Amino acid sequence: MTTFPRSPRILKAGIVLLNPTTSAIERIISLQYNPASLSRTLKAQAIGESSDRSQALRLKGPPIETYSIEAEIDAADQLEFPDQNPSATQLGIHPQLAALEIMQPLTEAQIRASFVNVSKGDAARVPMPGLHEVVWDQREYLGWHDARAPQRAYLTVWQGERPVSMLLRSADRRIRSGISAMCSLCHMPQPGGQVALFAAPRSGEAGRNGDTVGTYICADLGCSAIIRIAPPPAPMQLPPEEIVQRRIEGLEKRLEAFTGSVLGAP
Repeated sequence: MTTFPRSPRILKAGIVLLNPTTSAIERIISLQYNPASLSRTLKAQAIGESSDRSQALRLKGPPIETYSIEAEIDAADQLEFPDQNPSATQLGIHPQLAALEIMQPLTEAQIRASFVNVSKGDAARVPMPGLHEVVWDQREYLGWHDARAPQRAYLTVWQGERPVSMLLRSADRRIRSGISAMCSLCHMPQPGGQVALFAAPRSGEAGRNGDTVGTYICADLGCSAIIRIAPPPAPMQLPPEEIVQRRIEGLEKRLEAFTGSVLGAP
């Protein structure tokens, strides 16, 4: 915080994401803001839109209350101690921005427009999942299977400030259930039958020429759920909530790398 006498007063705050079932804190997004930018508005829920002032105002519910604020997010405090905050040193504020992005629900039109490795015509025919059932702040990506073609699947992730959707195809054969396997995205060990090899066509000319990116992923595309299963507390071990947080950051980092490979990033 600057000491210049005319600088605005800055306060520190945070956005807390809670598990809707257990109310456990899943993530805290630290930020700072100028209290002078905080505003509160109330909008009446009136019946009808008549502008006739001679008519009695009839309300259908309590007013809609909205708070607005101009906030800043930075990693200055974490970068002061880089050894204690390796994630901030490597990723900066990307995890916080990604967390804010996934709090915003996507529409069907936005998902269709974000496909990078299928034609516009194919994107228009992609079957959509039940978006009204998606708890967005508990997902690092949205993944779903095509009920008409079980080996076909789709992933929607955030790349910077924009959504990116991809077509995936699973291999014909699965890993044997008698051996253990690990998802390359969430790094959670599981029975072999619960992990599958998926291939994603690269975007652009490379994909049209048959170039693909392959990796092992949870067969049900449920990485976001499995990483949030906290281990029981144990001595000489990190607190369960910190373990879950590190899993989330790791999944986000590996998703970004996989998406970059599909997009053809060097």
